Amino acid sequence: MPNTILIIEDSEPERMVLGCMIEKLYDYKIIEASSAEEARNTIKALDPSDIFAIMLDLNLPGIGGLDLLMEIKSASAEAKIIVTTGSSRHEDVIQALRLGACDYIIKPINISRLKSSLASLEKNFSNAEEMIALKNNQGQLKDFQTLEYEIYHKFLKIYDGNISKAAKSLGVTRSTFYKKVE
Repeated sequence: MPNTILIIEDSEPERMVLGCMIEKLYDYKIIEASSAEEARNTIKALDPSDIFAIMLDLNLPGIGGLDLLMEIKSASAEAKIIVTTGSSRHEDVIQALRLGACDYIIKPINISRLKSSLASLEKNFSNAEEMIALKNNQGQLKDFQTLEYEIYHKFLKIYDGNISKAAKSLGVTRSTFYKKVE
């Protein structure tokens, strides 16, 4: 699993506190950037597969956080970005989510909210890794109808061809079960 979180925040105290909170909670390497330009250079220098997440302040000087978010997502659609903002403008948060941010956290950052956001990303990452492994092991995932067909036939075999018992065990009607095994 990637081990780096990039924090893009122009306020040095906020950057340090956020980095410290993440280091205390998790075993991630923290890289900091204080501006959009520094963030661009940092991202270019890193291997994208090493970056677990990007914490992006929406209120950066110069180029705004929304513009930087668009740049990052256009360069790497799979980038996991959590936006942070001290602004009460909900429109910016909504726009960030529409542009591909995974989550948002309102400042001052609450530890439990940060844990929740990162845990959600970790869970999604784990699920994606499992799906990739499954695809690699099976060549290709079976489509739902094929899988459903096989399950119904296995239940039919378990119940020695008795459609009533097989349907009952799956919680479907006999007619639904019969249609699935045709």
